[in-house]
Amino acid sequence: MRQAARLIDAFGARAPGDGFGQVRALTQAPSLLVADDDAEVVELLSNYFVRLGFNVDTASDGLQAFLKVTRVKPNVLVIDVNMPELDGLSVCSHLLDADRAPANVIIITGSKNQHTLRRCERVGTYHVRKGPEFWKDLDAALMGIDPLMAHRIKGAH
Repeated sequence: MRQAARLIDAFGARAPGDGFGQVRALTQAPSLLVADDDAEVVELLSNYFVRLGFNVDTASDGLQAFLKVTRVKPNVLVIDVNMPELDGLSVCSHLLDADRAPANVIIITGSKNQHTLRRCERVGTYHVRKGPEFWKDLDAALMGIDPLMAHRIKGAH
């Protein structure tokens, strides 16, 4: 974890004006990064987001997600909480701070732990719990990021 934090600092994630923190309207071909250590989840989510019209990139751990976000600056980051190298909440903490506008981040968690859910809220992200309401909640988070996503979401179902 310390090594990952040193790498994050070395890449200057907190440098002002990096652009990730800006809320960007989703227009044609928005970009989205899916970060999860479960390859099947990545594939399932990626296929869904492609059907919604996103250009999708993927990451298999938190450090890789962090590096891709700082380089590519996707319109939306969808990231799992529990991942190797650097967990999703730590990635968000390094990417977001009080000096920046809210970012378009959706955190996915299977946890019912209130501490984890409060951490999601504190970093200013949408959070979606795995379970029976997952797809409905994911769609709601996307529409929270950009209400114009509603027409794309209805077309994908």
